[in-house]
Amino acid sequence: HDGHRLPWWIRTGASVFALASATAAIAMWEVSRTSRKPLVEHRGNEAIELSLKGSLAKLGLVPEAATEIDPMCGRMEEGVDYEIASTWGYSLDHIPTASWCCAMCWANPKCKAWVWVQNAGLPGIPSQCWIKGSEPVGRKKKLGVISGLPPRRPEFTKVPPSFGPILSGSLFCFSLAMPTGYEISLLKWQFKKGASIFGCDDYDVFSNTSLQIAPGVALNVVESDLLAREDPESGRVFDSWVYLAVWQKVTESGVYRKHDWTVKVDPDVVFFPNRLRKALIKHEGAAYISNCELGLKGAIEVLSRRAVTALADDYQASFDKRIPRACVTGRKFGNEAESDFLDVCLGQQLHLTPVPVDSRLMCDQHCKCLDWYWCRTDAEKVTFRPFKTVEAYELCMAAAMEMEMLSDS
Repeated sequence: HDGHRLPWWIRTGASVFALASATAAIAMWEVSRTSRKPLVEHRGNEAIELSLKGSLAKLGLVPEAATEIDPMCGRMEEGVDYEIASTWGYSLDHIPTASWCCAMCWANPKCKAWVWVQNAGLPGIPSQCWIKGSEPVGRKKKLGVISGLPPRRPEFTKVPPSFGPILSGSLFCFSLAMPTGYEISLLKWQFKKGASIFGCDDYDVFSNTSLQIAPGVALNVVESDLLAREDPESGRVFDSWVYLAVWQKVTESGVYRKHDWTVKVDPDVVFFPNRLRKALIKHEGAAYISNCELGLKGAIEVLSRRAVTALADDYQASFDKRIPRACVTGRKFGNEAESDFLDVCLGQQLHLTPVPVDSRLMCDQHCKCLDWYWCRTDAEKVTFRPFKTVEAYELCMAAAMEMEMLSDS
């Protein structure tokens, strides 16, 4: 409506509210700019900011370069491209959202700003994320672009204690690692901090080369080239043949017999054994745990001693004891992921039950956990993945522990 048609008390009230809203918006922006913390740190602030933003829009005071508020990232500048002085930086292709781009910046301590391009002309998901090495020295309007600064990065302190085999049973955990590349670096950090599989009651690390990740901690050698095949269209990794050799080694060693649960965890998975222990209290008597409603995924696999014993017996039934006889009979392995093979092997070939589904076991993009990259989905998630650098891994673990502390307070 035209202003002159409204009663004087409405026109005056609207002016006062508009001035107060604009002043509050400027104050909140200034706090964010100087503290480098996200504007939204809990739902109360989020509700206030969204209400404020809606009020500004109704009064026609939203600027041309709109400011979006993301619950995790904080302030995002829509329609703005940053001018950066630093020459350091890189791009990440096919990043589907601005929030995801912000998280990729957050996960790298060298990143000081980020720019997300909605359509960079790429095949498939056309969007692109630019990681920048300094804060902006200038801004320019640009359609289809969202920019921002990384939110506060929590400090890593120490890994939460992984309590002993009370109620939930004891854990034997293992990982398979390539002898070169980022996985060995991650395992060395995990061992130093007592994190991931090194917080279990027993652990082992397998590879195809004998080397040490720490004094007295050597890789257990398996006879495999560890070469998996990736489908270029779906991105799925077909590695069932690789893990046939690994599970043969696990069953042969016999360590699993001393523990209630055997847990396979990938090196790039941020894994909390203490949370797994809590989850397993409700699964006494289960054969194994499915970690996703869409089927078992390979990031973490949790098998009871009964399940591993049945698998070991099937290996012993084969003529050379190198493959599980019933599980491979009539099967084609060329296009199968290890987790799919294991699920069919245990559930259909060996007829092991019950197999409860527990979504707390895993948070990643392939199982409806869309915000996996913030590691703050809830305080009960046992794993988050993938984090392929020590810096990103440590930051994810710190964020998850901070979330747990907040939920306990």
